Amino acid sequence: MKNVLGKFIILSFIVLGWWWVWGVSKLPRNFRYSVFRFREGYIELITAEPNQKMATVLRFPNQLWIRTIWGRGEWKIDSLEILAKKYGNEWLNDTVAEVLGNGTAINYRDLKMGDRLALYQKINNENSKFLDVEKLNLGEEKIAPDGEKIIFLSNKWESYKGNIFLDGEIAAFEVYVQVENASGLAGLGTRAANSIDITGAHVFDVSKSDEVIDKCQVLANNSKDGNPLLDWLVYRFDCSIASTKEDKIIILRIGKEWGEKVKNYL
Repeated sequence: MKNVLGKFIILSFIVLGWWWVWGVSKLPRNFRYSVFRFREGYIELITAEPNQKMATVLRFPNQLWIRTIWGRGEWKIDSLEILAKKYGNEWLNDTVAEVLGNGTAINYRDLKMGDRLALYQKINNENSKFLDVEKLNLGEEKIAPDGEKIIFLSNKWESYKGNIFLDGEIAAFEVYVQVENASGLAGLGTRAANSIDITGAHVFDVSKSDEVIDKCQVLANNSKDGNPLLDWLVYRFDCSIASTKEDKIIILRIGKEWGEKVKNYL
């Protein structure tokens, strides 16, 4: 009996150890994703599609100043990790996602070993691209009163995002998105539409709702599994889903919850 119990305990530790190291994947399976990590002198944003073997790696220098979400001021990106101890990891992840990404970003330190290995293989593929914000002239350099060099993202950055975050699967998907601003915040529907356009999806209308809702809603025909656009919208805007019979149109209703997060960018 003791031998059986001992073997059970050992097996339990092995299973728990395997899960701790490899765990459940946090990388999306059917749309383009971004992972960020802090390196010496810069933040590295790695973006890739699940069905491709390569990745695009973009570097942002530590001297870069950005506006953070929830109206919590402008900070140099090398201070974000320290500030996360005060504001939380969600604040850190969502700030990087909204400013340096296209609304989605995963912290590398939250990945299990299996995801890290998959990412390593993509980064080291011979077709992977390595880009630098400064060399691409996507930053504006200024000198602070104390003589320190500081950098802000230029207006070119928003238009350049399509080169980085275009999703081939979503771009080929023949479904149109209607954006309805139900947040009560002017300009939020346009911001959402711009983010959707960057992925390669097709936005055919942006309107304002007389109704104000708290959480984002997606109205779509979700009878077909693996709809990359639908999955991305739910993931990006943290939406609930309501089913419709319309095949070619997805209605995205933006609520106050996302609006409060990004209102200082409007």
